[in-house]
Amino acid sequence: MLRHENRLNERQRKFLRTMREQPATLEAVVKAHGIVAWMLCRWLRKPVFRDALAGVLKEIRVQGRLELRLAARKARHDLAQMVSGQLPSIPEHRQTCLETIKVEQREPKRRKTLSARAKREKIPPPESIPQMHPGYSPQRAAELVEELKALQADPTPDEPDEPVNEVAPAS
Repeated sequence: MLRHENRLNERQRKFLRTMREQPATLEAVVKAHGIVAWMLCRWLRKPVFRDALAGVLKEIRVQGRLELRLAARKARHDLAQMVSGQLPSIPEHRQTCLETIKVEQREPKRRKTLSARAKREKIPPPESIPQMHPGYSPQRAAELVEELKALQADPTPDEPDEPVNEVAPAS
Protein backbone atom coordinates (compact mmCIF):
# COMPACT_ATOMS: atom_id res chain seq x y z
CA MET A 1 0.00 0.00 0.00
CA LEU A 2 1.28 3.44 -0.86
CA ARG A 3 1.73 6.09 1.76
CA HIS A 4 -0.61 9.06 1.19
CA GLU A 5 -2.41 7.12 -1.52
CA ASN A 6 -5.56 9.20 -1.15
CA ARG A 7 -3.55 12.44 -1.53
CA LEU A 8 -1.92 11.43 -4.84
CA ASN A 9 -3.53 11.72 -8.25
CA GLU A 10 -4.20 8.59 -10.32
CA ARG A 11 -1.15 9.11 -12.55
CA GLN A 12 1.18 9.42 -9.53
CA ARG A 13 -0.32 6.28 -7.95
CA LYS A 14 0.17 4.26 -11.16
CA PHE A 15 3.74 5.54 -11.51
CA LEU A 16 4.65 4.57 -7.92
CA ARG A 17 2.92 1.18 -8.17
CA THR A 18 4.84 0.38 -11.34
CA MET A 19 8.11 1.41 -9.70
CA ARG A 20 7.38 -0.87 -6.76
CA GLU A 21 6.10 -3.90 -8.67
CA GLN A 22 8.16 -4.04 -11.86
CA PRO A 23 11.94 -4.21 -12.03
CA ALA A 24 12.56 -1.47 -14.59
CA THR A 25 14.68 1.63 -14.93
CA LEU A 26 13.28 5.05 -14.14
CA GLU A 27 13.53 5.93 -17.82
CA ALA A 28 11.39 2.92 -18.78
CA VAL A 29 8.74 3.65 -16.12
CA VAL A 30 8.55 7.33 -17.10
CA LYS A 31 8.23 6.42 -20.77
CA ALA A 32 5.60 3.75 -20.12
CA HIS A 33 3.39 6.25 -18.27
CA GLY A 34 3.99 9.14 -20.68
CA ILE A 35 5.49 11.36 -18.00
CA VAL A 36 7.63 14.24 -19.21
CA ALA A 37 10.62 15.57 -17.26
CA TRP A 38 8.95 18.78 -16.10
CA MET A 39 6.01 16.79 -14.69
CA LEU A 40 8.30 14.52 -12.67
CA CYS A 41 10.19 17.57 -11.39
CA ARG A 42 6.92 19.17 -10.32
CA TRP A 43 5.89 15.98 -8.50
CA LEU A 44 9.25 15.81 -6.73
CA ARG A 45 8.74 19.32 -5.35
CA LYS A 46 5.62 18.17 -3.48
CA PRO A 47 6.31 16.72 0.01
CA VAL A 48 3.42 14.24 -0.23
CA PHE A 49 4.80 12.70 -3.42
CA ARG A 50 8.36 12.66 -2.07
CA ASP A 51 7.16 10.90 1.07
CA ALA A 52 5.25 8.29 -0.94
CA LEU A 53 8.29 7.82 -3.20
CA ALA A 54 10.53 7.34 -0.14
CA GLY A 55 8.17 4.61 1.08
CA VAL A 56 8.33 2.84 -2.30
CA LEU A 57 12.13 3.10 -2.41
CA LYS A 58 12.35 1.61 1.08
CA GLU A 59 10.17 -1.32 -0.01
CA ILE A 60 12.38 -1.83 -3.07
CA ARG A 61 15.54 -1.88 -0.90
CA VAL A 62 14.04 -4.38 1.54
CA GLN A 63 12.85 -6.59 -1.30
CA GLY A 64 16.27 -6.37 -2.98
CA ARG A 65 18.05 -7.42 0.23
CA LEU A 66 15.64 -10.34 0.61
CA GLU A 67 16.21 -11.45 -2.98
CA LEU A 68 19.97 -11.24 -2.50
CA ARG A 69 19.86 -13.29 0.70
CA LEU A 70 17.70 -15.95 -0.93
CA ALA A 71 20.02 -16.09 -3.96
CA ALA A 72 23.05 -16.48 -1.66
CA ARG A 73 21.25 -19.25 0.22
CA LYS A 74 20.59 -21.06 -3.06
CA ALA A 75 24.22 -20.51 -4.10
CA ARG A 76 25.48 -22.07 -0.84
CA HIS A 77 23.14 -25.01 -1.35
CA ASP A 78 24.34 -25.50 -4.96
CA LEU A 79 28.01 -25.31 -3.89
CA ALA A 80 27.41 -27.91 -1.18
CA GLN A 81 25.79 -30.19 -3.76
CA MET A 82 28.74 -29.68 -6.13
CA VAL A 83 31.18 -30.61 -3.39
CA SER A 84 29.20 -33.72 -2.47
CA GLY A 85 28.92 -34.76 -6.13
CA GLN A 86 25.14 -34.49 -6.33
CA LEU A 87 25.41 -31.62 -8.83
CA PRO A 88 27.91 -31.40 -11.71
CA SER A 89 30.61 -28.82 -11.03
CA ILE A 90 30.30 -26.49 -14.02
CA PRO A 91 32.92 -23.70 -13.69
CA GLU A 92 30.52 -20.90 -14.72
CA HIS A 93 27.86 -22.06 -12.25
CA ARG A 94 30.42 -22.45 -9.47
CA GLN A 95 31.85 -18.96 -10.15
CA THR A 96 28.37 -17.42 -10.21
CA CYS A 97 27.57 -19.04 -6.86
CA LEU A 98 30.81 -17.74 -5.32
CA GLU A 99 30.24 -14.22 -6.64
CA THR A 100 26.66 -14.20 -5.33
CA ILE A 101 27.86 -15.21 -1.87
CA LYS A 102 30.60 -12.53 -1.94
CA VAL A 103 28.11 -9.82 -2.90
CA GLU A 104 25.75 -10.89 -0.11
CA GLN A 105 28.58 -10.84 2.43
CA ARG A 106 29.57 -7.30 1.38
CA GLU A 107 26.00 -6.09 1.88
CA PRO A 108 26.00 -3.88 4.98
CA LYS A 109 24.13 -5.30 7.93
CA ARG A 110 21.19 -3.47 9.44
CA ARG A 111 22.14 -0.19 11.00
CA LYS A 112 21.72 0.26 14.69
CA THR A 113 18.71 2.30 15.59
CA LEU A 114 19.08 5.67 17.21
CA SER A 115 18.00 4.26 20.58
CA ALA A 116 20.71 1.58 20.38
CA ARG A 117 23.30 4.22 19.52
CA ALA A 118 22.09 6.42 22.37
CA LYS A 119 22.48 3.54 24.85
CA ARG A 120 26.09 3.05 23.85
CA GLU A 121 28.52 4.37 26.44
CA LYS A 122 30.28 7.54 25.40
CA ILE A 123 34.04 7.31 25.61
CA PRO A 124 35.63 10.35 27.21
CA PRO A 125 38.73 11.84 25.58
CA PRO A 126 42.02 10.44 26.88
CA GLU A 127 43.21 12.18 30.03
CA SER A 128 46.78 12.33 28.78
CA ILE A 129 45.76 14.87 26.14
CA PRO A 130 43.75 17.67 27.76
CA GLN A 131 41.33 19.30 25.38
CA MET A 132 42.04 23.00 24.94
CA HIS A 133 40.61 25.64 22.66
CA PRO A 134 42.90 26.09 19.64
CA GLY A 135 42.92 29.86 20.20
CA TYR A 136 45.15 29.46 23.27
CA SER A 137 48.91 29.57 22.82
CA PRO A 138 50.73 26.38 23.88
CA GLN A 139 52.22 28.22 26.88
CA ARG A 140 48.82 29.51 28.09
CA ALA A 141 47.31 26.05 27.55
CA ALA A 142 50.06 24.49 29.69
CA GLU A 143 49.43 27.09 32.44
CA LEU A 144 45.71 26.38 32.46
CA VAL A 145 46.30 22.62 32.59
CA GLU A 146 48.63 23.07 35.57
CA GLU A 147 46.07 25.24 37.35
CA LEU A 148 43.40 22.63 36.73
CA LYS A 149 45.62 19.83 38.06
CA ALA A 150 46.35 21.89 41.18
CA LEU A 151 42.65 22.50 41.74
CA GLN A 152 41.88 18.79 41.30
CA ALA A 153 44.66 17.80 43.72
CA ASP A 154 43.46 20.18 46.50
CA PRO A 155 40.29 18.63 47.99
CA THR A 156 39.49 21.60 50.26
CA PRO A 157 37.60 24.40 48.60
CA ASP A 158 38.68 28.02 49.03
CA GLU A 159 35.08 29.07 49.61
CA PRO A 160 33.56 29.45 53.09
CA ASP A 161 31.11 26.83 54.36
CA GLU A 162 28.19 29.26 54.45
CA PRO A 163 27.13 31.23 51.39
CA VAL A 164 28.05 34.88 51.40
CA ASN A 165 25.35 37.43 50.67
CA GLU A 166 26.98 39.79 48.23
CA VAL A 167 24.08 42.25 48.20
CA ALA A 168 24.74 45.34 50.36
CA PRO A 169 22.21 45.87 53.15
CA ALA A 170 19.69 48.62 52.55
CA SER A 171 20.22 51.70 54.71
